[in-house]
Amino acid sequence: MSRTSSNFFKRLGLLIPGFKGYQTKEDLRESDYQIRLYAKQIIEKLVDKIEKEKRNLNSNEFLDIDFQQKDLKIIAVKVANQKYGYKAFFHKNSTTENIELLESIITHDESLIETLQEANDTLIVSTNFIKSLNNKLEIILDKRSEILR
Repeated sequence: MSRTSSNFFKRLGLLIPGFKGYQTKEDLRESDYQIRLYAKQIIEKLVDKIEKEKRNLNSNEFLDIDFQQKDLKIIAVKVANQKYGYKAFFHKNSTTENIELLESIITHDESLIETLQEANDTLIVSTNFIKSLNNKLEIILDKRSEILR
């Protein structure tokens, strides 16, 4: 495991109670689930923040933001319902393939959490900001699907 991965695990351990990392099949399964639930919670917080800010918008802005907010809600469901990463990891025969796949999963998880934390810290309730966030999250979810094929 790289030093970057180790730092990521330490940060996640502080953010997600009970996070164990990816040491065993069960830890990988449970950690994957915890990360996805944590990501879903961040998205739901973003949706709530947007909902509060929509009150201050004119009709056209409100409709545009509402549309983007709906897409963000759909992404939250997609994140929560992604298939578990551990199956693909533990069905590989080669140790080298296992390590590469695990690094890909870790990189994906890190990218997902960092994107959401950054959006949560800098949220600007604008159509462009939310649309950009939706696009970034869709790309991350597509990469996850590719990793687990």
